[in-house]
Amino acid sequence: MKIEMCDGQEIKDHQFEGCRISCVTIPSTVTVIGNCAFTDCEPLREVTLPKGLKIIRSKAFYRCTSMTSINIPSMVTLIGDKAFAGCKQLDRVENCKGLETIGKLRVMGVSS
Repeated sequence: MKIEMCDGQEIKDHQFEGCRISCVTIPSTVTVIGNCAFTDCEPLREVTLPKGLKIIRSKAFYRCTSMTSINIPSMVTLIGDKAFAGCKQLDRVENCKGLETIGKLRVMGVSS
């Protein structure tokens, strides 16, 4: 399943937790992805983050076991604790140029 989201500045905590989605494009107006926003979205394999995104909160993509890569926009300054923990297929995290704060790891499950 693919979802299209309405414009807004924040994806709320737990908003899509456990949803059976495989692909999501986050609108350009979103600057914050909340805690556990996509936790346990196991089929989620493709995520397009907006260029203006600034914050990815704790466990935002926790246990998204089908995700293989993510491109972090350069405006992101904070990635919260365990934002990508349990993403067992995740083997590529790209960009991360503007990061100022990375929480406790992290990207558990990523091959080095």
